[in-house]
Amino acid sequence: MRYIIFVLFTTLMFGCELFSSNNEQEIINGFKISTIEEVENSQWESGIFYQATEESGLQVSSISEVTNLLNAEISKNISIRSAWYKEQRPSCGTPNGIAYQVEVPSTVVIQLSKEINGELSEIFKPVKEPQLICPYYIKNLQPTEK
Repeated sequence: MRYIIFVLFTTLMFGCELFSSNNEQEIINGFKISTIEEVENSQWESGIFYQATEESGLQVSSISEVTNLLNAEISKNISIRSAWYKEQRPSCGTPNGIAYQVEVPSTVVIQLSKEINGELSEIFKPVKEPQLICPYYIKNLQPTEK
């Protein structure tokens, strides 16, 4: 009986630790950054969205470069509510361990808090509903309070 309780307790503790590790956040260049395991279409709130891709001229290879890009937009009076970043990958890994053999380009999606008060960089194109080739393990960036 003690063994069963010990195994149950250990499993519960391990499960809680795994759950919390998915929600860990770090702060880089004024943004709280977390990883979303899977983005579903319903996760996109209604709002004003813009998307930058390699095709539109996006050239970033790290989260730090993305935060620099976003801070440049904020300095032009662009009010960013939230942003999502998918880094370039040679395949699309899923939470269940399957990897689809598809080239995943870098993509940055921003959601604005309000209509544009400045001029957004030309790499960002307006979209009604952002589309990601690989909607798994997306970085979510939330501006920290100023």
